[in-house]
Amino acid sequence: MKIKTLLLFILISANAFSQIAEVSPSDSPVIIGEVDIFGASGINGSAVLQEMGIIDGKQYYYLGFQNQEYKTITDITSVSFHATKDELDTLFEMLKSVFKSGQEKVINLGDSKITLSLLSKNLLWFYTSDGHFNCTPAGLHKLFGKQWDKKAWKAYLKS
Repeated sequence: MKIKTLLLFILISANAFSQIAEVSPSDSPVIIGEVDIFGASGINGSAVLQEMGIIDGKQYYYLGFQNQEYKTITDITSVSFHATKDELDTLFEMLKSVFKSGQEKVINLGDSKITLSLLSKNLLWFYTSDGHFNCTPAGLHKLFGKQWDKKAWKAYLKS
């Protein structure tokens, strides 16, 4: 009897402390935007921004990109952070402002420090200690799931 009770206890305990759980489809990551990254020899990977889900009441996001330091190997750099929708829009506006001002910015995003600067008038450089990629204004809009309007962009830069 003691052995049966002990086995039952072990089975229940193992199930109660399990780290594996089925995820409902609503908990699956949602891609906000994805953009191809171009290197000197053409497309060299992509950057993606995803809504990952809510943990402890906070909405988490994932920014992943092919590290442009390498042309022939795959090296994905990941940045995870939590933000509200308004904070995500503020992040987008911060990134846009680098194109307008030409001023380098350093921001903390999750546990990562990201340096943002212009490589040219139409090329924003994202740099972390783990990797880097570059993005055009149209690509930035696409990455954040925003509508690209070249005429509105030119007006923004002049304002």
